[in-house]
Amino acid sequence: MSASGTPTPHSFHLLHDYFTSTRQPQIPEEDWTCETRGPCHQAVWHATVKFRGQAFAGTGSTKRIAKDEAALKVLVEMMRVHPLPMSEQPHS
Repeated sequence: MSASGTPTPHSFHLLHDYFTSTRQPQIPEEDWTCETRGPCHQAVWHATVKFRGQAFAGTGSTKRIAKDEAALKVLVEMMRVHPLPMSEQPHS
């Protein structure tokens, strides 16, 4: 996380690993919708994931980046709803 508490891509991977290994199951592939827009050489990926009745969207230059952005929004929401005690937070 940055000094302001905003998750960074590096912290996203740490949180993702933590949640998927200890707290939450992986988000099933059927809960994802991915598409591209624009010409092939400048395509923008759009990913949407449905998680616990909410939709979270992400965009990026690759499918993985778009999915990571959407998943990060899920994790931020999960951290807001179920914050970790300070002793359980992953270390960077």
